Amino acid sequence: MKKILVSTVLVGAIGLYVAFQSSSTSVTVNPDTTVVHPGWSATAPASGSAPPTKALATRYKDGTYTGDTVDAYYGFVQVQATVQNGALIKVAFLSYTKDREHSLELSNYATPILVQEAIKAQSARVDIVSGATQTSEAFIQSLASALVKAKS
Repeated sequence: MKKILVSTVLVGAIGLYVAFQSSSTSVTVNPDTTVVHPGWSATAPASGSAPPTKALATRYKDGTYTGDTVDAYYGFVQVQATVQNGALIKVAFLSYTKDREHSLELSNYATPILVQEAIKAQSARVDIVSGATQTSEAFIQSLASALVKAKS
């Protein structure tokens, strides 16, 4: 009887810990990056950072390019890239995984990071966000297809 009681208390404590951790997760985004919902959009910082070098500035043709829709297992991801003066200045999510509460939490966490890193890298070569692997991979594929269009 004592073992059952201790096991029940232990399982309950672990359950409360997991629930508390899930509800108190917060994300800090670079204050120079603007993130807008719905449609998740971020823009390159207006000030406070150096402009792209000349080599990067001539990398892409100016315009707005829509990437392929990519299956991210729990939904689809599609992005739109905006290029100005040859540099990637904005990436907007046209669709993202949000069909389940957990998928939405992961998207809320991962999308600003992915956008910020893509603008910083001036490419789709960004690291996968831990815990949001499918969303990250779909983002990379969709952005890469948009940037291919920007080079043509």
